[in-house]
Amino acid sequence: MRLDSARVRVATPPGADARADASDGSTDVRADVSADVRNRARTDTPTDTPTDTREDARPDAGTAVPAHPPLVLPMPGQEQADCGHKGCEERLRGELAALRETLTGNPPAAYRAPAGEADRARHRWLTGHQAALPVAQLLTAALHALAAAPEEAAGRLITWAVALYDVDSVLSLYSGSCPPALYGSLVRPPAMAAHPALSGEWARDHAPVPQALRAAQDRHRAAPARDQLTRAVKDNLRVRMAVARRLVPEGAASLLQHTGRCPGHEPTEAEQDLYDVHFQVQRRPVCRSVCRAQLVGLLGRCVADIGAYGLGPVPDGAPERFGREALARLVAVAVCEGPPAFASQIPQPPSRTSPNPTLSPNPTLSPKPTPTPTPPKGRKA
Repeated sequence: MRLDSARVRVATPPGADARADASDGSTDVRADVSADVRNRARTDTPTDTPTDTREDARPDAGTAVPAHPPLVLPMPGQEQADCGHKGCEERLRGELAALRETLTGNPPAAYRAPAGEADRARHRWLTGHQAALPVAQLLTAALHALAAAPEEAAGRLITWAVALYDVDSVLSLYSGSCPPALYGSLVRPPAMAAHPALSGEWARDHAPVPQALRAAQDRHRAAPARDQLTRAVKDNLRVRMAVARRLVPEGAASLLQHTGRCPGHEPTEAEQDLYDVHFQVQRRPVCRSVCRAQLVGLLGRCVADIGAYGLGPVPDGAPERFGREALARLVAVAVCEGPPAFASQIPQPPSRTSPNPTLSPNPTLSPKPTPTPTPPKGRKA
């Protein structure tokens, strides 16, 4: 995989230059989603159990990409403990090793996107939406931490929240990067078959973010870095609106609007379960290492895909910087564990002089050395 600078250039990573889901909706939403659907969304099947990927075995319409592993997440707000299990830690190390291989231009087979445009459109739609869910959980936690943090600790938490908002923006562009014709013929029909009003509003992981954001902003009205967060939130909204306008030209009407539902109405639990089933998400407690391993794997698949095929044009109205910086934004979140180490874990950008730059095999930077202080005048060092 060569990262073609003509298609995607990796720019300064999050935090170095840092300075909201258009919701929609319908009238009567089906409340009779079966218990079977809810059970499938919350299956207790272990993550290492082989998944039946036959067409006739897929749950509902819209679980579109064969052999795509299910995403297993805890419910939002449920604690992710460090279990210390050797297998979980090895799984995380394996995903990080696969990401490093991807950054050198040799992604593992599991990371490679389909070559066909139609299959790749379905792959991006599913992979991008799955990756956005653990990102939303991390973002909610970061904003809650920011709301509780003293002023002197706000800067690093804001930098981390900005990085998460920005990677969510990149994932929105990635998910919706297919041509509108393919979206209309391949992506949207399965969603409508699952439910005519299926919407991103039904994603239970995104639901707590706005309230957490308000609490964080209220707590740090005068923080020097607050403008960075405001910019990231506004840019995230611009991206979502731009993607919607591009994919659904008839006024950017969403599935919810097509059924007449009013935006802002909280989804039912059954609707949230259906969203999980549609995007192959299972709910049960999992440890922090497994959650992170899954996120690294999903972001690694995005990196491999963009490196091979490009992100595609940034739609009108979306900030162009996300097209230039997509890979750096994805990798920065994939390689870091959280805000305390974030500043020392930003990925090394490729050389600008290379016609086809690749990212460094080691995607992290060592902490900058402490500069030697200048001695006062008149005193020898």
